[in-house]
Amino acid sequence: MRVQLREELSTVYGYSARLRPNDAFDHGEFTALCLVDTANVELIGIKMIEIAKSLAVNGVSLDELDRALEPFEAKEKEKALSNSYWLDVLDECQAKPFHLEHARNRQGLFSNLTTNEINDLASK
Repeated sequence: MRVQLREELSTVYGYSARLRPNDAFDHGEFTALCLVDTANVELIGIKMIEIAKSLAVNGVSLDELDRALEPFEAKEKEKALSNSYWLDVLDECQAKPFHLEHARNRQGLFSNLTTNEINDLASK
């Protein structure tokens, strides 16, 4: 998104993408957001759909995966040092005890991801 929308078109003020897994169902939600001028909404919407389709068909390179994971892993390390994070985890544990074990084992979880795994998920 950064290259195509921000650098090439210069029409995006901010952007983000995230994956939110769902504990209740065997799937998750992938969300991409962009802050744009209202005059560019339709163009950017079309471009974002093209990017998603390209990921599904062509997948990601190792370089793209590494660049995506680096800031995420840094944020995860910082979060693990935060008292508020652990308070949220403990709060979740009241209803879902397995959240504590998940939180304990998160460190380094994503560093083992491969492009094959990501590309397989993107194609679905």
